[in-house]
Amino acid sequence: MDRRNMLKASAFSLGGLAATLQGATPSQPEGPFHPVNIDNDLRRLNRGSPFASGQQIKIHGQVLRSDTKAPVSGAYIEIWQADENGKYAHPSDPLPVDPDPNFQFWGRAGTDHTGRYEFFSIKPGSYPAGAGWTRPPHIHLHISRRGFQALTTQLYFAGEPLNKLDRLLNQVPANEQYLLITSLEEDPATGLWNGSFNIELDPV
Repeated sequence: MDRRNMLKASAFSLGGLAATLQGATPSQPEGPFHPVNIDNDLRRLNRGSPFASGQQIKIHGQVLRSDTKAPVSGAYIEIWQADENGKYAHPSDPLPVDPDPNFQFWGRAGTDHTGRYEFFSIKPGSYPAGAGWTRPPHIHLHISRRGFQALTTQLYFAGEPLNKLDRLLNQVPANEQYLLITSLEEDPATGLWNGSFNIELDPV
């Protein structure tokens, strides 16, 4: 399988970009910190429990067929990420800080009949990933649906200086990197910072 076919797995719409400007969402590695949980609100462990520290965000969008742009219902989207300090709740994470005890770290959502999904979380922090390499804030995603090619990728945030230096993001051609980046806009009514991330899946 050549590089182009590997990248041709989904598509992302940034803000108000028209569907005609979308391209294939580039794939990214799953990463080593993939924990387990079952709901779509990572901000706290249970309803009524304290919120995790950090900027509260909402990530939402649609999952669509890549060929017809029709909505894909019943798709599963898993996300996992670091907390505000860049710490994962995983025993192999070497960062010398404790994970936020109020953060869920992992979540799952399904798409409705219009292909829509949403997650509530906090904006993750950056963290050192090796000599001379600090990862920018990002969220890991895995999208699956019977009849479609599964996709694992990562979502980044606009305006982060570390984006330009990230080794994984820079493996994606420069003219496709926008497909992995969302802009956050504050909703004064809720206090959440909203980011849009539309995904296109290839049928098998």
